[in-house]
Amino acid sequence: MDIGTFRFYFDAAVGKQAGFQWRYVPARQSDPDTAANSKLSPPDWRARGAEWTSSPVSIMHEIFEHTADIGLRIRAKDLESLFAEAGKALFSAIVVNPEQVRPVKEVQFAVKGTDYEELLHDWLAELLFTFHAARMVFADFTIHFHEDGITAVGRGEPLDFLRHEIDAEIKAITWHELKIEHVEDGLQAEIIVDI
Repeated sequence: MDIGTFRFYFDAAVGKQAGFQWRYVPARQSDPDTAANSKLSPPDWRARGAEWTSSPVSIMHEIFEHTADIGLRIRAKDLESLFAEAGKALFSAIVVNPEQVRPVKEVQFAVKGTDYEELLHDWLAELLFTFHAARMVFADFTIHFHEDGITAVGRGEPLDFLRHEIDAEIKAITWHELKIEHVEDGLQAEIIVDI
């Protein structure tokens, strides 16, 4: 997986609904568009994997290299958006073409905990377990915080190898350098995943 090389495209369907969307995805050696798209470069590090919407706080995620593992960096305006975007980031690391995942089946989740970092770890671990056990991929999430944890709805579909290209075989969500912190316009989380 070559995370350092990114290909740019504009997703018009999402752009019409959410204002606009910029997204960077890993370019493949076998990809005929790689040479043509390699001249495009992101405006800054935050643009890789970023979803820019017309809201005052940008909700985005990116995948970054970390020794033999990969990291996920997520920004959002509040905890619900942060956890939902973290789920999307996880599946962007697993599936090369996450835009092909259709939100046709809903799966209910409940994760207990009161520490936000532990809750984020356990939330992503639950999603990874569901991916491996039920062979489900997800496109979208709705998160609700409660006194003792979260409830969530994941919308996706069963993994279809004819439409979904697997990028990284993620083995586990790690505790290494996991953090949630306040930034100027909201929250930012970083999570390292074991591949």
